[in-house]
Amino acid sequence: MKRDDLQKPLVQSALVLLAVFLLIGFVAGSSADSISGGITSMFKGIFLTILFVVALILAVVISIALLVGIYLAAIALYSPQAAGDSYHKLLAYLKEYGSSWSESLQKRMARSKSKNSSSTPHTTVSSPTVHVSEKTKTSYPTEDTDRRLSEEISKIDTSLTHLKEQNKNISAAVSELETTISEMPVEEVSTTTLKLSVRQEELAASLAECQSRLDEMSSTLQQNETAMGQQKKQLQEALEKIEALTSEIDALRPEIQSAEKPSQQPEEEPRIFAYIERQQSRKQFTDLVDEALAEDMTYAEIDDFLSQSLPPEIDTVLKEHPTLTKDFIRDRKNS
Repeated sequence: MKRDDLQKPLVQSALVLLAVFLLIGFVAGSSADSISGGITSMFKGIFLTILFVVALILAVVISIALLVGIYLAAIALYSPQAAGDSYHKLLAYLKEYGSSWSESLQKRMARSKSKNSSSTPHTTVSSPTVHVSEKTKTSYPTEDTDRRLSEEISKIDTSLTHLKEQNKNISAAVSELETTISEMPVEEVSTTTLKLSVRQEELAASLAECQSRLDEMSSTLQQNETAMGQQKKQLQEALEKIEALTSEIDALRPEIQSAEKPSQQPEEEPRIFAYIERQQSRKQFTDLVDEALAEDMTYAEIDDFLSQSLPPEIDTVLKEHPTLTKDFIRDRKNS
């Protein structure tokens, strides 16, 4: 005995018991006091139960649709293309699931029909034909597969059309070339071939000559590189000698400078002395400036000190040339 033969009566018995318990619950939960009230409460309970199941199914479907819409909208914020791909994949999955569900439903209906027919004595042979029809049904491709196959076939047709057009173009070019060759006389073809061969020999000779020149140039370049290497080595040695001489000159420079100091020319006299002719006045002016600088006086204090210490004519000269006086004081201070 098959498993389905035991499973179906058990399920039917459970459903019958569940229906009886529901009817008893409807009657017990109502406030009916008579048989008619109990029957009314049973029908009312059945109607409300059907209404509840329908509303629950609709609520679940709407909730799932809303969640899917929110999910696709969130994906579309980042990538609209990805959202479109997800939407198309979902539709394809739903179509495939619907087709498989309809096929399974048809199988069950066919099985129920075959079992009903097998209960009569005259239709016992019809069961294998039904089974074969189920196999043929399951072997048929789905709608998605048909669509993909049609797309592939259309692409192949397009490629074949493109290849045919290219073949036509190539055939036309070949025919045109054959026509051109056939129209040319044989003598002209042979003459052209001879000219091409002669030209090829000339090009080969020119190429050989260029190759020999290139070899000569490469050998000359190698010789030049060798000579440049020797010159570079000599230049490096000369630079080393120059650096040694430079170091020696730097070492002798202090001695040369000390030897040149006695022969240097005397320093240029201050410009203020051009207006003071007497050497005694110059010496007195110089001594007073040194004395004031030794006492760390300012320019104003030095001016007053010189006015009090120098003769009037020298003081007048200094007053007439204050810039030269300040330059002299600055030079004495820095010396």
